[in-house]
Amino acid sequence: MRTPRHLAWAAALGLALTTLAFHAPNVAAATTPDAGVHVDSQAYEGPHHTILAGLRARCSPGFEYADLVVDFRQGQVTTPSVHGSAVPCDGSWHRQRVSSLEGFRPGRASVTARLSVTDATTGDPGRQGVHATLIYVRPAALVLLPDTATYRPHHVVQLVTRARCDAPWMLSGYDVQVTQGDGAGSASDSASSSTRPVCDGALHTVTFWFHSETGTAFHHGPLRVESFLTVLDPDSFDPVAQARAARTVAVS
Repeated sequence: MRTPRHLAWAAALGLALTTLAFHAPNVAAATTPDAGVHVDSQAYEGPHHTILAGLRARCSPGFEYADLVVDFRQGQVTTPSVHGSAVPCDGSWHRQRVSSLEGFRPGRASVTARLSVTDATTGDPGRQGVHATLIYVRPAALVLLPDTATYRPHHVVQLVTRARCDAPWMLSGYDVQVTQGDGAGSASDSASSSTRPVCDGALHTVTFWFHSETGTAFHHGPLRVESFLTVLDPDSFDPVAQARAARTVAVS
C-alpha cells in the first residue's frame, strides 16, 4: 500500500520530468552543423606535379557561403592555400574537385578543408565546417613489368606488360628498351606502343616483341628492361606525368 509520502514523492518526480521535457533543447536542431565538408581519401596526380582532390561540401539554409579553403601538405612540402568553388546553402551535399599548387608527388599526403559561412540575416560567422585527413595521390600512369619474358623462334623475345593511364589524359608514348649482356657483345632493342593503353584508368595488357638490333642475338637468361609511359593534357598537350619501371627479367 502506498503511503501519502510515497505518493507525494512520485508526484514531485513526475513534475520534474515534465519540466525537463518542456525545457529540453532540440538536440537534432542543436547538432545540425551550419557547414560541413568532406575530402575524398583517393586523390589523383595532376599536371605539373599537382594534386587533384575531390570533396563534397554543404551548408544549412539560413546561411550564406563565405569561403572554402584547402591546404595540402606532403612531407616537408607545403604550398599557399587554394580556394574551392561556392556552394548553395540548401542543406544538400555538393561535389567538386580542387587542384593544389605545384610541388607534389604521387603517394601519401594530408589535406585540410575549411568551409566558412555567415548568417544570412545577421551577417555573423556561422560554425565552420572542417575536415583534416590523410589521402593517397594515385599516379596518373603506371607500368607493371613481369618476372619473365618468353624466348620465341628466330631469337625473338616476347614481353607481356601491364600498364594504365587515367582519364582525362591522353597517351603520348609507351616505350620499352631491353638489353642482354654488357659492352660490345650485348644484345639490345627498343619498341613503342603509341596507341595503347587507353587512358581509362584500367590496367591493360600490352605485348612487345624484340629482335636484337646488334650483331648479338637474344638468348635464354637475364634481360634488363626499362619502360617509359608518358601522358599529356588533351587540351593543352602539356606533359602531365611519366611512369617509369625497370627490372631484370628471366628469358625462358
